[in-house]
Amino acid sequence: MTSPSLTGKTAIVTGASSGIGRAIAEKLGGAGAHVYLAGRTPEAMEASRMRIEAAGGQATPVVADVRDTAQIQGLVQRAVDETGHLDIMVNNAGVSHPSAIVDADPAEWREMFETNVLALLAGYAQAGIERAHREHFQRRRATPRLGRLRVHQTRGQLHL
Repeated sequence: MTSPSLTGKTAIVTGASSGIGRAIAEKLGGAGAHVYLAGRTPEAMEASRMRIEAAGGQATPVVADVRDTAQIQGLVQRAVDETGHLDIMVNNAGVSHPSAIVDADPAEWREMFETNVLALLAGYAQAGIERAHREHFQRRRATPRLGRLRVHQTRGQLHL
C-alpha cells in the first residue's frame, strides 16, 4: 500500500528527536510534507532532516522545550509565516519517570505534567487558533471553507 501524497502540506512534530516522533516526522516528510521537527536534540533532528530531504521532502529542525508555551506558539507561528499554513500538528513529545509514588520526586511529576499534558493542550490550542484565523479570512474573501478543526485520539493516534 502506498502512502498518500502530502505535497504542499505543512506539519509540526514535537518530540521529533527520537523514537515515535522521529519516525512520524520522517514518514510525513517522505510523503512530501514540509516538516518542522521540534525537539531537544539538534544532532538527531539534523540527521532526520537529511533523510527527509534525501527522500525529496522538506524539513526544518527547531530546538524547542515544549514545556514553554511561548516556544510552542512561536513554533506554530513560524511554520505558518514560512509556509502560509499548518495542516498537521503532531504533539508527540513526552517524558516518563517511572517510580513508586513514595520514591518519586515532585519535580519529576511537574515535568511529566507540563510535557505530557500542558504542552499537548498548548500545541493543539495554537494550531486551532491558526486554523480559525485562516478560515475567518478565507470566508471574508469568499473562498471555500476548509472545515473545522477536529482533534480526537484513537488507540494512540491523534487526528486533526
